[in-house]
Amino acid sequence: MRIAFNIGLILSLLYLPWWLGALVVLAGCFIIDRFYEVFIYGIVFDALYGTSIGIHGFAYVGSLYVCIIFTAAALLRDKLSW
Repeated sequence: MRIAFNIGLILSLLYLPWWLGALVVLAGCFIIDRFYEVFIYGIVFDALYGTSIGIHGFAYVGSLYVCIIFTAAALLRDKLSW
């Protein structure tokens, strides 16, 4: 399941709009336990959709969002019962 999800995530980052790729990353953080590959996808997201200036001079916004999403998902996952 993990390999299929990673392939789907790569395809969504390449061929879908950025916001759909971000939703797939968010879903992956909640569905897959210890989804550490998400940090690599954050770097790929910045390479594909980032600008040289970024937001307020910070160019790695996608990587920052991925770190925040991963941390929040890890904290919420413990509190939710699946």
